[in-house]
Amino acid sequence: KPLLMVTTRSQTPVHSPNTRTKPAARMNHPETTGYEATARQPRPKGGLFGFELGTSLSLADHESLRVALKEYKYVAPNLSLFEIIWLDKFWLLWQRAVYPSWLAPNVITFIGFIFVMISFLTMLFLSPELDGSCPKEWFIFTAITCFLYQTLDGSDGKQARATKSGSPLGELFDHGVDALVTPIIVAFTIEIQGFGIGSNLGLLAIVLSQSAFCMSNLTLLHLGKQEFNTVDCQEVQVVVQCALLITAFFPHFWTTEFTIPFRNITWLIELLPLAVSNEVMVPGKTGTLQVRGFVMFWSVCCMSWNVVRGVFSILAHYVVDVSDNNQFTTSLTAKSAKEGQGIRSFVHQLTTLGLYALLNWLGWRSAASVDRISSNPLMPVCWLVLSCYSFGDLMDHVLFTRVGQLPFPSLPFRNRGLWLLAFFWLFFGHDEIVYAITVFAFISHTQYAVTMGSSVCKALRINFFTIKRP
Repeated sequence: KPLLMVTTRSQTPVHSPNTRTKPAARMNHPETTGYEATARQPRPKGGLFGFELGTSLSLADHESLRVALKEYKYVAPNLSLFEIIWLDKFWLLWQRAVYPSWLAPNVITFIGFIFVMISFLTMLFLSPELDGSCPKEWFIFTAITCFLYQTLDGSDGKQARATKSGSPLGELFDHGVDALVTPIIVAFTIEIQGFGIGSNLGLLAIVLSQSAFCMSNLTLLHLGKQEFNTVDCQEVQVVVQCALLITAFFPHFWTTEFTIPFRNITWLIELLPLAVSNEVMVPGKTGTLQVRGFVMFWSVCCMSWNVVRGVFSILAHYVVDVSDNNQFTTSLTAKSAKEGQGIRSFVHQLTTLGLYALLNWLGWRSAASVDRISSNPLMPVCWLVLSCYSFGDLMDHVLFTRVGQLPFPSLPFRNRGLWLLAFFWLFFGHDEIVYAITVFAFISHTQYAVTMGSSVCKALRINFFTIKRP
């Protein structure tokens, strides 16, 4: 009878002795090595205790990078509910009516990012504790900026197809911006509902949103296509825009109380840690919830499910049916694993993500405590900024592993974002050092993004913010 077996898919094909060749040589003779045409990069060496002093791009074989980028093919994900009903059609009309033919898609993506960052920075200035202190005007303004971000983010790809300027650079830049914006949108919801930066539910929402985003990109790396739910990130963005407007005109809506008629659901919530259950249910009122607690708890549950589903989807991809004569079939038969694929690589990627979540939690515990907020309200701001940009650094590695075939950091700590989170926790209490770490996180991520973009532009002979005409 067929048996279930897990295959780790050899990360390096079998060679006879003394026949190992450099990546460029393997590309030139793929038929003699069993490699696919896509080239894999050499492993990075050096560094101080695993700390990347430069970037993995500085160690890249640029000819291999060029071939990998040339042969990369984008696979469009399935459309979600709102995209099917109206968003996809609206974005196409927007692209045809608003964008001139000379406007580069990356400019559209960048403008959308700027809109969100303006709202984010003003929120940190007006309400650094995310306790709902922002004025009515901020909520209206942010509803508009979030709408513009979603519209520009959804229509940049249509502009790329219309101008025939699509490239792996656009996908890298688009997903890199999304990685930064994801926790920012969650921070907006914390401000909308007035939970405060010290909220346990708020922390779970931020970390799980980042984890779900990472898992979505890991499914693209391992399975070759992202899997979206019928109701997914596009629907969430529309709901957040509506919530911003509701808060502007009905600020007490989120503290409205209602009673759950199902006793077992109340019992399940009571099983949660007290710090979390008290934010979901009204303390001292069994079975009574506030709208904000219910909405945030439901969001956390959905994001948790997306993370778990992503893990099992990838693991199931490496399970094959083995017959009595040891013959097995799988989607990977007769193919060599690309960079970052295989169970061993996936476990390493999960370990890195778990380490990021742990360091993020440690930083939050230090920065968001009541005593620390009262002594220096800027500490939670520093943590939130560091969390966003260190996650962006982590996602840059995931994205470039998939698109450019660069090795994922060989050690969990071969990642500047993780080192900066560790330093943030280690030196917490020394405010000047914490400020310096926060500023360096922004500079570090920007430097990596610029280096990454420059390398892709050089490899593909294209421009970043302009359309190169033949």
